[in-house]
Parts: sequence; C-alpha cells; structure tokens
Amino acid sequence: MNYLWVPNPTAAKHLYPQQVGNRFQVLAPQIWQDLHPDRALPTPEPLPNSLAPYLHLFPQRLHVPEVYGLLPIDGEELLLLSNVPIDRQGNFYPMLSEMWAQASVTRQLYWLWQILNLWTPLSEQGVTSSLLIPENLRVEGWRVRLRQLFSDRAAREEFESARSSAGGVAVIGASSRVSLAALGESWESLASSARPEIASLLSEIIAGLKIEGVPFDSIADALNELLLDRAAKQPLRVRVAGGSDRGRIPSHNEDSYYPTSADLGIDSHNVPERLTSHLLVICDGIGGHEGGEVASHIAVQSIRLQARSLLAELDEDPKVMTPGLVQDQIAATIRIANNAIAARNDQQKREARQRMATTLVMALQLPQKIACFNGEPANGHELYIAHVGDSRAYWITPNYCQQLTVDDDIASREVRRGRKLYRESLTISGAEALTQALGTRSGESLRPTLQRFIIEEDGVLLLCSDGMSDGDVLEEAWQTYIPPVIRGQISLESAVEGLIRRANEKNGRDNISVVAAHYSVAAQPSVLVNLAELPKTEASEPIQVGLETPPEQPETEEKAAETEPILMPELDIEEELNSEKSPAYLEGLRWGIKGLLLALLIGVLVLLMRWSIDSKDKTQPSPTAPVPETTN
Repeated sequence: MNYLWVPNPTAAKHLYPQQVGNRFQVLAPQIWQDLHPDRALPTPEPLPNSLAPYLHLFPQRLHVPEVYGLLPIDGEELLLLSNVPIDRQGNFYPMLSEMWAQASVTRQLYWLWQILNLWTPLSEQGVTSSLLIPENLRVEGWRVRLRQLFSDRAAREEFESARSSAGGVAVIGASSRVSLAALGESWESLASSARPEIASLLSEIIAGLKIEGVPFDSIADALNELLLDRAAKQPLRVRVAGGSDRGRIPSHNEDSYYPTSADLGIDSHNVPERLTSHLLVICDGIGGHEGGEVASHIAVQSIRLQARSLLAELDEDPKVMTPGLVQDQIAATIRIANNAIAARNDQQKREARQRMATTLVMALQLPQKIACFNGEPANGHELYIAHVGDSRAYWITPNYCQQLTVDDDIASREVRRGRKLYRESLTISGAEALTQALGTRSGESLRPTLQRFIIEEDGVLLLCSDGMSDGDVLEEAWQTYIPPVIRGQISLESAVEGLIRRANEKNGRDNISVVAAHYSVAAQPSVLVNLAELPKTEASEPIQVGLETPPEQPETEEKAAETEPILMPELDIEEELNSEKSPAYLEGLRWGIKGLLLALLIGVLVLLMRWSIDSKDKTQPSPTAPVPETTN
C-alpha cells in the first residue's frame, strides 16, 4: 500500500486529508501514502551519513525499516521510511508492551530472543538505542519490528542533558555504545508481568545482562535454552507439498526440489523417509549457464545426504546445539554441495558462463531432543533457513505473508554497501544479476545467509524459485490459497497447484518450483461422542470413532502441464522423538498388556454367566435345582 513513516517531528503539522507535494496523502500524523510510487524521488549525492545504518542493516529488513527517499520541503529534507510496521488499514501495529500480557509464554520469550539477536548488528551501526524505546518496538504476530532507528550518540547526548538537570546513573559509555545493562533495565517491566512460569527465570537472565563482564553468548544461550524448553511443550505437526513446472516459454526445467513424490512414497505407496518431514529444498539452475539442471540436482542430493547424517547424529548425541553451532554445520553442508558442483565444472574444464551453477533455499526443521517434565524428549520447534541466490522463503498465515530472505543480487548489494537506496538500485542495469550462487567458485568464498526461527503459530512455510516470486505473484495470490489451507478448507496440494498455475499465467518465462510445509502447533481438540445419537448400524458394521480425520479434498480438475504436485500426509513430529521407548515405557506397556488380558478374561466369564442364565430361562429349571459346578 506504499505506507510511509516520516520520523521528522515537523511532519506532524501536516494533517489528514492534506496532500504534501502533490504526491503524498496524509493518513495520520507522520503516516503518509505515496500516490505515485512509480515516480522517482530526487536522491542527494553523496547520501547523508545519517542514512548509513538503514542501508547497512538492509539484511535485517525483516525487522528494520528501509529508506524510501528524502523529500525537500520548507527548507528541510524529510526522511521517508518504507517497510514500516503499518497494517493494511494504515495503522501502526501494536507496541510489544501492549501485547505482552496476552502473549503466550513461547511468544514472550521469542520476542525477547529476537531483540537480543538484533543487538549485535545494531550495535555495529551505533543504533542499539532503537531496542530500548517502547514506542519503537512493534509486533506483527511473532515478529518484532522497529518503527525507526535511533542513534546511540544522540541518545547519549539526550541522556547527558537529562542527567545534568535531574541526575541519574549512566548506562551509555563514552564510546556512544549502549550497554547491555540498559537492555536489562528496559526488560525489567516485562519480567514483572511475564507469564508466571518464566518470570523468575527471566529475572535471572536480566540480572546477568546488568552484570558487567558477563559474556553476551552466555546470556543468549540461557535465553535460547528457556525458549526451546517452552516451545517444546507445544505439539508440532506438518504436511508437505511441492511441485515444479517448466513454464510456458522455457524448453526444459532446470529446477530441482526436495521432497518429491518419490521421496514421499506417493507413487509406490511406501512409507516416506523421516527426512521428508524436516527438510525442504529448492534449487534453481541458473539460466545462461550450461547444465543448470545438473547443478541443481547435485545440490539437492548433496544437501539431502548431509541432512540425513545430521539427523542421525542428533539421535546418537542428545546434547542440544546452540543456534550458532547449527548454523555453522548448515553452512559447511552448503559449501560441500558447492564444491561438488565446482569440482564437476573443473573436471569438465568449464569456464566463465559455461560453468553450471544453481541457487539454493533450504529449510531444516531441526528435531533437537528437548527434555520435558515427563522425561520424554520433545521437538524444540527450531526452523533454520539458508539461502544463496534469489530463491526465497516466505512465512504465511491468514493474517500476513512475510518474506524471510533477502536476494543475493546486485540491487541488494548496492544497498548493503551504502551506495544506493533500494528503490534506486532496482533501476540500475543488471540489478537482478546474482552476486553469488553454488558452483561458480570455491566454497571458502561462499557466504550463505542463515537464519533461525521458532515455529510457535500455525502457518505455511513456502520456498520457491524466482519463477514464482517475480512480479509479486505470491504477494497478490497468497490470500486466495494459503488461509484456506490453514483453515482446513482445501489441501496444501491444491494450493501449490493453484499458485504454480497463477505464476505460469502471469510469468511463465521461467521455471516455477514451490515446496511448502503446513506447520500446526495448536492442540488437537478432543471429540466428545454421544453414542445415543450415532446412526443405527448393522451388527456386522463396527462403529469407528476417530479423534481427527482430515477432510476429504476434491480432485483438482485442471492441472498445469508438466507439474508434479506432491502431498505428504500429516505427520506428528513429536512421535519421531519418542520412537525409541524408554524402559519405563516398556514396563508400562507390559502392564497394559496384562491389564488387557485380564479384562478379556473377565469379559469371557461374563459371557459364560449370561449364557448360563439364558439357558436356565429357556429350560425353566426348578428353583431348587442346583447350579452346575464349573471347573477350569
């Protein structure tokens, strides 16, 4: 909707329904809408230093706003920010503090973990003060978003001014860097109103933040451990679907993906391998490079084999790995796949654009075994996303469609390096050209982007090649296909088919591949059955009552050409972790069997007694007739 936030206080004098500069509609104080987004804004050269933090933090655009432009007006240049936490109605999303009390325990911890995870990149840019101002911290569901960035130096000057008049204890050092103690102080009010089960533990973490010299990593590890423990107490179920189409124009398909129908056992009706509920991969063989389909296939198979080994290691070693360690392992996995393609290129003496290459986006739902109160291990709900190139990952719920990844292309690189605004960089020649891909050079020079998320709400994770994401196809179509999946109205398979058809209609000039996972964390409701209301059945027709049966989905009448949609039955991921039963469980199972046999014996005796009574009624024996003695 092109909603903008204008942080300059002087912008507040412009009120609704005023228009500014015959272009910007004022919706509310300092909230404007660009009525002509296709028009360029004048950009000063060089860019002011005050914009540098926004540009360098472009990889954090999931949380941090972007510079839309500068508007000269009344002798002042007004900063216009896009990608701000404003909803479709033009209102700010609520403050974190406003939503805190009603948030689940997992979400409370997840919000704090995101803030702590932003500390280092914001500290490098001197804007950690942005994390301390309640009005600046907004939440869109699970996601923490910043309204704007605040300079630590400016915050220090403001603090010094306030201290000179009122006194106080400094929390900002001479280096103009905000200390972790300030973050701890800003969390104290949240801890006092946190869920009771975490309040005391959260207070201990805050105390650690306020102690000078406590390593940052130890605080992060403590918060992560608490987050995983609470997330693991929720169930986690998953359905997976995917498909690929060559498009209307290309002669062949260079995309590869995992899992396919063969991996899921749909064609052969075999039980799908465990990995299919944990790993999603999309690889797009790069156009213009010979053997793109070979490169994408090599990458998928390499990632698959290494992910399988990682899951096997988790089974053998129950020790919980930190996010940093997991990300290092995934990065190593990607570099191995890269080197496999590069080695094939070298073996075939391919040079320059003859070298085969591929993009990559992968998702790994890591089933680390988190010890729960009942002694049984549970899934920590961790979701790791890694990507190289412009294949993307999205998280979609009935309320929003959130792009999780930032493309590795020329346009993004120009912004990260502080050279251009993003709107301007999209117009330069070769803006969509990739800055890195698998197979073009050695793994040591590869810089995959890795992110860690926690699955704490029902939603769909969607990975896709640029044949789907180009032209904003997904942004325009997600509301048609994804919310009905989450509500159980259509199958995930049907949604994937529909999205691929839509992309083929609008784009069609490139291969289109999609893999999606529908994650559900809501507890399955119990079903109460009134037997008296059940329809009468024949004696030979047993009554079957199930707690949950997915609704039968109608077959899609129209299927895109050369599309291979796949659907994995819903799997309860928690069941995998408990597949190796403990001795206590086996002992309980033995007693259960004994109880079942005893109940069966009692049932037989009851039947014999009823048969005896019925026989007596039919023969009408004398009241004084002795009851026959039975022997066992």
